[in-house]
Amino acid sequence: MSSTVVAPPSVAPPAPGSTAPAASSASRPPAHVVGNSFVNQYYTVLQHNTKLMHRFYQDRSVLTHGGPESNKVETVTSLKDIHNKVIQLGLDGARAEISSVDSQYSHEGGVIVQVVGGLTMKDGTKRKFVQTFFLAEMVAPTKGYYVHNDIFRYLPTSEGVVPAAPVYAAPSPAPTPAAEAAAPAAVVPPPRAMSSDAAAVVPPP
Repeated sequence: MSSTVVAPPSVAPPAPGSTAPAASSASRPPAHVVGNSFVNQYYTVLQHNTKLMHRFYQDRSVLTHGGPESNKVETVTSLKDIHNKVIQLGLDGARAEISSVDSQYSHEGGVIVQVVGGLTMKDGTKRKFVQTFFLAEMVAPTKGYYVHNDIFRYLPTSEGVVPAAPVYAAPSPAPTPAAEAAAPAAVVPPPRAMSSDAAAVVPPP
């Protein structure tokens, strides 16, 4: 799987109470193109600037995080709570090694993305995880997706061996403007301060 995949341009969310038809299936890229592009961006931002992770979400988004124990689960919603939860998890600098990414188109043009891989923390600890996203399509002057649902769970230690040759590993150097120009992105969050208003997930200028 290439780490530089081109996905559709980004979109601002529709005005409150408004609806608009989703793009026809003929005009959409394959679901795996959207999924792979999102995964590349999401885990790169996770490694290099965790404080911006909330920009992948909107106020209506829901995040569920769980450990290996089936009863250890916490669910949060709203941009503020999602931001606080991500910071609380201490994932800043964590490097993702992705074993597999599976994607399907779903309700109203959204994309379900399931990721299996491992995280290497700053202290060298490795933990295997599975994470499932529902990327909801936004319809406005431009097109793109935001994370509407996010379910993350660490896998039991006995299954937590990270593959020696991952399908995709988040790059070590931080992305540069030149690199971003070479690989247009649909869901990279802009470097803006968090607000209570739902914001489009769009590439920085």
